[in-house]
Amino acid sequence: MADPASGAGIPHSALVPASGSMDPAQAPALGTGDAPRVGSAAPGTLKIALLSIFYAPELTGIGPYSAELAEALAAKGHAVRVVTAFPFYPEWRLRVPPWTLLYRTEQRDGASVTRCRIYVPRNPGPGRRLAHELSWTLAAGALLPKLAVWADVWLIVTPAFGSALLGALLGRCFNARVHLHVQDVVPDVAVESGQLGSGMRLRIARQLARWTYRSFESVSALSESMAARLRRYTGKAAASEVIAPNWVRPASALGRRLPEPLSKRSYALYAGSFGRKQDLALLAEASGLLAARGGPTIAVLGDGPGRDVLERAGHSLVWLGLVDEGTYRTVLEHALAGIVALAPGVGDSVVPSKLAAYLGAGLPVVVAADLESEAARVVGWTGCGVRIPPGRADLLADSLCLLCEDQEMWHACASSGRAYAEAHWEKEMIVGRIEAALLAVRAS
Repeated sequence: MADPASGAGIPHSALVPASGSMDPAQAPALGTGDAPRVGSAAPGTLKIALLSIFYAPELTGIGPYSAELAEALAAKGHAVRVVTAFPFYPEWRLRVPPWTLLYRTEQRDGASVTRCRIYVPRNPGPGRRLAHELSWTLAAGALLPKLAVWADVWLIVTPAFGSALLGALLGRCFNARVHLHVQDVVPDVAVESGQLGSGMRLRIARQLARWTYRSFESVSALSESMAARLRRYTGKAAASEVIAPNWVRPASALGRRLPEPLSKRSYALYAGSFGRKQDLALLAEASGLLAARGGPTIAVLGDGPGRDVLERAGHSLVWLGLVDEGTYRTVLEHALAGIVALAPGVGDSVVPSKLAAYLGAGLPVVVAADLESEAARVVGWTGCGVRIPPGRADLLADSLCLLCEDQEMWHACASSGRAYAEAHWEKEMIVGRIEAALLAVRAS
């Protein structure tokens, strides 16, 4: 058969590691390369101020990782204070407790968490997204001067880009010790997903990004290619540059019964946000093709502004919305495969955290994305599934049918993916890298 990128079919070699291919445990991580590395953490405890607009109890995206990072650092003996927003993601609906005006502080798993009321648009177009960012920057910024007196070091998680801007001001104006942790590269991801066009606005955004990213001497990114993106703005590597991908999240709840719409059915899983980076139309179209063939269905977990695309898909696609942790684990463990569906043009400015979840659960993956994207590169390195061009619903349906029919392929892909995840996405190792970077920042 022909190479899938040609659109003519899907070869077995795209699904199964070829003879003599790289051992998944030895494959490059989402984050190995020539970036300077920080050594093991030295003894000592820190007072850490963590700034992240996303935080638990949000179920998807950056929020769970920011919360688990804060909890892990607190468990290591560090004092952690968090500034975040009230939960709103991925539904883009702010959840504020009654009788709350602007701020509320709570204790959560060893960290002190102060939440800010911000503007959250139901449908975040470019103008409303900017207002959302500005409201976060102002609300969080009002808390920083007092916290800056307390903190030994700041851990800034971006996006939101406003967080990075505040971190830059802390470093430049308050001489604070600041470490930047990059989950998406802004404004690149906004350009690739169509939220920011060309012209004056893009030039201003890029100039602001240059000023902001050049303010940090200590940076961590999810992958080497993402770190390379940052260097386009800074012109050089940061003095301390750490590769810290999102880890495989441990199961934290007992499994539940499989939801009735999926009972006794073969299905592939898409679990995550519905933002513009994701190609939800691809899922809807592929589900129709699979239904016509009598193939596996596509199950979708999540919510967000793109929900109307799934609502139009009808009964050929099973959309369960947001579910609790136990139901998520059950749906994940019973799936045929995991799906990553990125919009055309979205490349290495993002690394989908859902990929770690799929491979850690022992699922083969089908990645519909540009070949230079990190998710597609992992498939190429490890043979943990199939990569297809973005927007090709016919190839997505072909891939899922092939995985359903060929158990030998399925087991080979699943084994390769799990080995890669265990070797490269272990939580304690990744948290240790960030902790070491924070200790080095304090020492400097």
